[in-house]
Amino acid sequence: NGFHTFSRVYSLIYIMIDTIGYIQVTLVNCAFDRNQKVVQERDKRALFRCNSSIRSKVTLSCSLQSNSESRIDRHFKSDGLQTPVPGTHEYVLYVRSLYDVLCKSEEIETLWMLIRREAQIIANEEPALASFVHASVLSQSSLADSVAFVIAGKLRDPSTPSSTLFELAREAFFSCSNSSHNHLYFRSKSSDEVQLKGHVEDLCGEHAMQQDLLAVMQRDPACTRFIDALLFFKGFHALCAYRISHYLWAQQNRKQLARYIHSRSTRKLHVDIHPAAQVGPGAFIDHATGVVIGETAVVAKNVSMLHRVTLGGAGNFTGQPRHPTVESGVTLGAGSTLLGPIRIGQNAQIGACSLVVTDVPNNSTAVGVPAKIIPPRKLQNS
Repeated sequence: NGFHTFSRVYSLIYIMIDTIGYIQVTLVNCAFDRNQKVVQERDKRALFRCNSSIRSKVTLSCSLQSNSESRIDRHFKSDGLQTPVPGTHEYVLYVRSLYDVLCKSEEIETLWMLIRREAQIIANEEPALASFVHASVLSQSSLADSVAFVIAGKLRDPSTPSSTLFELAREAFFSCSNSSHNHLYFRSKSSDEVQLKGHVEDLCGEHAMQQDLLAVMQRDPACTRFIDALLFFKGFHALCAYRISHYLWAQQNRKQLARYIHSRSTRKLHVDIHPAAQVGPGAFIDHATGVVIGETAVVAKNVSMLHRVTLGGAGNFTGQPRHPTVESGVTLGAGSTLLGPIRIGQNAQIGACSLVVTDVPNNSTAVGVPAKIIPPRKLQNS
């Protein structure tokens, strides 16, 4: 009898435990279902907001496209011929022939529409890059937004999210474009003073970035599409990062933040351009690794340089020019080093691995260590 009583008690306890477990599972399932419904409702609301945002962007893009199509038809369709396919030799020659047109600030939307066309072709031809191209180009409303998105992705770190850098980049591009207080300063030939020589539209705005992008397409034989430079060429990325840091340094007096952007650019892109340096629009840095441009250096418009170029200082005098002044149209060969407050004249060429410590006249060539000046050839009648 005792054994049977124990068996019955054990059976009742087992049944109670099983019942409690069933009730717990049921409660957990109910709670999970409720959470699932909450999550679904939240996702629906987020999707609705996302769709609304996408619809607004699509509407804006369509309006921009309709306004720019006439420009494309006017500038890019002549004699009944269609625009060449992006990436081909004909397309490169055709776009280069329209450099003067695309350099105008009012034609930035035309350039943006060309980049969007190139992006759409890449997204269709390479599915693995479709999401990247859509996020970087096709989902953006302007060229400045697209460049800001790319630069923010390059410079972000765990402590500074890309959204913060994106807003900083947009602020720099658009604020500088609306400012008229940017100038390039050149060193006088007769003294060490720095004097104003002309007015430049901007050093850190949207128009400067536009000319930098056009310079890559115009002077780099390896670039066959604008979007290649926009997404993949770190020389262009380094110039954009510099222009953001220069805006923070020169116009906002936020020097610590400018140093942070400069530090991230140096670490990620291996290009060291001091935020206080002055680099004019239309600059082109090919390969870019190891380029160093010092604090008081001045680089005019349309200057080209290759990797490992150094614009270094001589002396430790604060507040006085210590770095070179490079005038417009100059080409600096790979590994060339320019030291001290010297002047490199317009359209001069510096040979690879040359050490330049004296002034170089206009249209001359400097080669060697130390560099020797080769005067320009006399023009012959032909």
